[in-house]
Amino acid sequence: MQRRLTKQKELILDIVQRSCDHPTADEVYAEAKKLLEQMGLSDKADYYPHQLSGGQQQRVKDDISRCTVYRNLHQLAEDGLIQEITSIGQFPNRYDFNLSHHYHVVCNECGKIEDVEVNLSPLDIREVESTGFKVTGVEIIFRGVCPKCRTKEI
Repeated sequence: MQRRLTKQKELILDIVQRSCDHPTADEVYAEAKKLLEQMGLSDKADYYPHQLSGGQQQRVKDDISRCTVYRNLHQLAEDGLIQEITSIGQFPNRYDFNLSHHYHVVCNECGKIEDVEVNLSPLDIREVESTGFKVTGVEIIFRGVCPKCRTKEI
């Protein structure tokens, strides 16, 4: 069952869909705060509701917390609207709007993730299932060092 799409969730989804670099939750949060600040309320942060117009009050209600971003990203992934790329190691999870079958390459130095199109022969999972596991999915992630980090090594 898909949850309703609130204004905050819609903003978060839009940020992930416009991003080409698989943002982290913190990056989505920073972008959301920036967009909400552009609505012109940064100078009204200490005002009481009765001191604001109706439109300003609504925009204040549209403010967003880090917790809201994390929760909504997780829900959007559960609902199948985005893909959560689970990190292994020191880097945070990232989010991808591309739901088609594709692979990722991850930089071991900075955590950057890019989509890659690779033709792999179909996997035979019978050996894995002979262990008693019921396979529900397969993730293949390529790892290496991105061009930017490689130039730092020289």
